[in-house]
Amino acid sequence: AALLPGRGAHALPDGNAITPPMGWNSYNAFLRNYHEDDLYPNVVLMDKLGLVDVGYKYFNVDGVWWNGDYEAGVVDRNETGHWVEPTDKFPSGVKAFSDHVHQHGMLLGWYTSARKTACCCAPNFMSPMSQGYERQDFERIQEWNVDYFKVDNCGRDDGVTRKEIMERWSTLVAGTGIVLENCRVGCMAQKDKKGELLPPEKNWIEPWCDDTAHLFRISKDIGKYHRGGDLDGTRAADWESIMHNAMASRNLADRAGPGHWLHLDTLDVGNGLLSGHENRAHFALWCMTSSALIIGTDLREVSDETLAIISNKRAIAINQLYEGDAGRLISDENGIQVWAKRLPGAQVGVLILNAFGKSTTAYTLDFGKAGGWDQVLQQHLYLQELVAEEQLQCTLTEVWTGNDEPVQGSLSVTLEPHQGAFFTLQNCNLAVGTYPTCDELYTSCERIEYQTKRACRASKARRRACSWCGADKGCRDRGTGVCVPLRSRFSHCS
Repeated sequence: AALLPGRGAHALPDGNAITPPMGWNSYNAFLRNYHEDDLYPNVVLMDKLGLVDVGYKYFNVDGVWWNGDYEAGVVDRNETGHWVEPTDKFPSGVKAFSDHVHQHGMLLGWYTSARKTACCCAPNFMSPMSQGYERQDFERIQEWNVDYFKVDNCGRDDGVTRKEIMERWSTLVAGTGIVLENCRVGCMAQKDKKGELLPPEKNWIEPWCDDTAHLFRISKDIGKYHRGGDLDGTRAADWESIMHNAMASRNLADRAGPGHWLHLDTLDVGNGLLSGHENRAHFALWCMTSSALIIGTDLREVSDETLAIISNKRAIAINQLYEGDAGRLISDENGIQVWAKRLPGAQVGVLILNAFGKSTTAYTLDFGKAGGWDQVLQQHLYLQELVAEEQLQCTLTEVWTGNDEPVQGSLSVTLEPHQGAFFTLQNCNLAVGTYPTCDELYTSCERIEYQTKRACRASKARRRACSWCGADKGCRDRGTGVCVPLRSRFSHCS
């Protein structure tokens, strides 16, 4: 008999997670060794420290929250197959904890393993988990007023494919308002036999991943794990792990968007061993790739420096804004990387990162010459075919300080190892004295028509049907009939 009614693999997206989810998760801070006494204060601090106000709205409880016999490997369920109330870790009750989270302006996140066993606890991995109990577990999280549900991939396939597992869950949550996270269930970036990421042209993600979760993990667990048991082990932040996860996204920008985001794993900002440069670069990478921003540190011990990073409104805006591209690596040479993300209003977010260099390094970004950078300008600023890059001037806003400065033609930075230059470019136009004459601009009909058509396709009007306006030299919206002249971009031409 069928376990669930079938809606097919296209139950999602359903209007949830229009922007990358933001919140907090217990795992990086506590692994599996936590209690409600650890969580209640973190809920209060999310509110008190202003993190809720800047957009962090999900408070997520990770694995091993359940009651059971950990030595025998048994998860406690009742006679109807539902999870019993987890009074060991939540003696006040999950519903009371859920109410506490909601009272502080947040939404509750919960966790399960999609398979028959949990990821804990060796040698007898705990069961039964959710495979075969999807309906009961979904009913339970609804009773607890859960708003975000993380589905992990532990154990063997047991005759049910990963696609089928996620279809079960996406069918259940569609239209309920619950955000569904796919954690390593068949949507990981491709690796070779040694565990190294395949080159970009060979990296791909199954098409069904977009339709069966609101966000999906594409990389291994972040951090470095040390010896210890499943319940008392330790972990630490690790730069190599951060870069591995970021690089997993390097050619997948077109796979992310409203309702189906890439997830590079919970943030490790502030979890020790990372330098100030590394903490800022780590957060910048997650922002530039439109990854979910899920805090993973115990806020009872958070430093002012860490708080300033994770609450920076300019960085968060780059993460949350979307203009058809989730952000991508456009240049990677001699240890220096350039990441770019198109933003609304003809803005571009940029991160220049000394990712792998061993020493302080100088780097110059020439507008139009850094790999895919010329494509960013062509597609987003509409100017590249008309002028050389040295004629382009923009306003640069540094993300961490908010300072503005004019730049023209290129940008030079000097970066220490693992340091990034994180900024936005906006108000780009032709530098004074470098405009083409009106005759140069308008007498070559073929050139003008080509450039304007590019502007049509690159502008917001591309989502509506638009065409070349002919004599008006602009984009005509076929829906409204309005023509936006190309001439208006060059005010010196009457």
